[in-house]
Amino acid sequence: MSSPLPAIRPLEVHAIEQEGEVRYHLSDPAGYSDHEAWLTPQALFLAAQLDGSHTAAEVAAALRARFGAAVSEAEVEEAVAQLDEVLFLESDRFRAHQQAVDTAFLAAPLRPPAHTAAYEPDPARLPAFLDRLFTAGGGPGAPPAPPHGAPLAGIVAPHIDIHRGGPVYAHAYRALAEAPPPETAVVLGTCHAGLAHPFACLDKGYDTPLGGVEVDSELAAAVRTACPWAFAEATAHRREHSIEFQALFLRHLFGDAVRILPILVDGLHACLASGGGPADEPRIATLLDAVAEGVARLGRRVTYIAAVDLSHVGTHFGDTEPLDAGRLAAVEESDRTLIDTLGDGGGDDFYAAWAATGDATRVCGAAPLYAFRRLTGASRGELLAYRQCHTPEEDLMVSCAAMAFPAG
Repeated sequence: MSSPLPAIRPLEVHAIEQEGEVRYHLSDPAGYSDHEAWLTPQALFLAAQLDGSHTAAEVAAALRARFGAAVSEAEVEEAVAQLDEVLFLESDRFRAHQQAVDTAFLAAPLRPPAHTAAYEPDPARLPAFLDRLFTAGGGPGAPPAPPHGAPLAGIVAPHIDIHRGGPVYAHAYRALAEAPPPETAVVLGTCHAGLAHPFACLDKGYDTPLGGVEVDSELAAAVRTACPWAFAEATAHRREHSIEFQALFLRHLFGDAVRILPILVDGLHACLASGGGPADEPRIATLLDAVAEGVARLGRRVTYIAAVDLSHVGTHFGDTEPLDAGRLAAVEESDRTLIDTLGDGGGDDFYAAWAATGDATRVCGAAPLYAFRRLTGASRGELLAYRQCHTPEEDLMVSCAAMAFPAG
């Protein structure tokens, strides 16, 4: 009897209509494969059968039953081989590649930049590129003034590519640069590829084209002692962009004077699906308590940074109807309700408001925002900027915001 075919890996799938025909775009959010694939509906159906339990004969039979076309086992095996060639399957070939990549990543002294195409990659031109964001349309209008006033408990900043969301980043980082500088920035990033645990910490810093931002090794060690499991998925940082973009601004504004503790956050969708809440997942409180206790014991002057975007809507993200002015206005109203709750309430208030929507607008950052609000405590947030990054030709819109939370 034939062996089952390997399972397909977790991939991002987007439906694109081209000349009246639908094609499905597949890519690897974890970044182990740099390839992309464009599949017909028949090919997507084939890929969906690859769950690790079906043989080539069974997949061929399913295709014949679904589409009425003659499909042989050999044709199925050829398609599977092509998917394996681009590292889209949970095969021996992929696992060997993954191990080699992860080993090299963990051995590196800093996490190398992986998304320089989202900003200016030339180190000689990058500082001027970032400085222009402060005076660009939609930006705060001027570069940061010298530090003054009270320190910030935290900021909310985007993680959309900087070419599109740069002026909103500028609002958040001007506020941070004008406050007394933190010693450590605890950066809570969205993990787009998903995690088995609610958190993935990294006990090394992030490199940027302008130089590295070193890790707060003492704080990382304190968290590791309390929550060793939180470092089990450190390789999730390898290709995730949400913290990379924050490290770039921190390096540009503070040089090597600020250290970071990078933490990717996941887990709230599991709470939503179960009908429970964060209190039902003890690892969430354990990790957040470990961070807060480590900060207090070490006497750190810390700013928490939530690296998040808000709504993701449009047919590109699976909505059935194209975006129009009414839909965009409704999304803004929903976003601003969450922003108000985030600014005025605590983590549980934010979770309740988000859960009540059923995540209908696909907020890409609910889990980091919950963690951020738990850690920033009683401080009240101020909205600095809100923006809808609308791309009509792809029928998609991603919204983002900048907020500042003075220490209180």
